[in-house]
Amino acid sequence: MINRENIISVPFLYRDEKREQVYKSYQLSFGPVKLIIAAAMENGPHPDFLATLRNLVGVEENYRDKGILFLHCSSLDSILGGAGSLCKEGMPLSIETIERDIRNKIKDNEFSDVDKEILNFYLENKRKELDGIPASIFEYEDLIDTLGDSHITEEDYSRFELFPDDQLECAGGKKRKARLEANHGNFVRISEIHSYGADETALEKYYGEEGAKRLKREDWRKVTYPEIEKFIADRKYKAVIEYFPII
Repeated sequence: MINRENIISVPFLYRDEKREQVYKSYQLSFGPVKLIIAAAMENGPHPDFLATLRNLVGVEENYRDKGILFLHCSSLDSILGGAGSLCKEGMPLSIETIERDIRNKIKDNEFSDVDKEILNFYLENKRKELDGIPASIFEYEDLIDTLGDSHITEEDYSRFELFPDDQLECAGGKKRKARLEANHGNFVRISEIHSYGADETALEKYYGEEGAKRLKREDWRKVTYPEIEKFIADRKYKAVIEYFPII
């Protein structure tokens, strides 16, 4: 990592004689302060090891000019009790800050009005889904990834729990929002049915025989929303024949 003429990233190595481990990472230089990047990775150092490293920082010789940034997924008190979380309210990785930044980027991006509404709709659903639940920036991976593009492709719709819909352009205001809600509701329903084994009978209940045959396939996410609407309409208007045996 190079900042014009100054190299701000250098290797960091710590040898734990007790555990006979060598921990390799890197540190960033910010003037007189060095920031060690310490990550708890699969098959990497035990969280206890990171706690040991934490106790050295700012105290022991050669560590008094150092800070440490932990990237970890644990509840180890020796780490949490001696550090501040970047996910706390008001911090850069808090959910409130992440959502605000995403909204601003959606607004400033060159997305079409339809694409912006899809992204904001997904963000709103994500906020409701995570309400009261500890969450991290990784919950917004699909949104953040899409923000690097200039438009939403047909393949992107499923990432936002929607079927491709070329009729959104023709709908506006409340009608467009209602169409997105209906689309999302059907996507979630079919996804749940697939999670229980793609029961064709369950699909037929909502989408008729033809719809069930198409939606039970592995590529059901490629079905368009106008096709979903047709399945629903055909099921409603198709005559249902019932057999009542004579007793």
